[in-house]
Amino acid sequence: MNQNPRAPKLYSERAKPYPEPSKALALHIQKMCNAKKKQFMGFEAG
Repeated sequence: MNQNPRAPKLYSERAKPYPEPSKALALHIQKMCNAKKKQFMGFEAG
């Protein structure tokens, strides 16, 4: 993952209006993990 110096500032600004930014972030991470799992399973099957 690239470390963008602007990322923390942008994230904090975007997170302010939402009461539960961690919930949205958790869902996003879960989706990414599921996609990676499917990818790995596909490689193993192939």
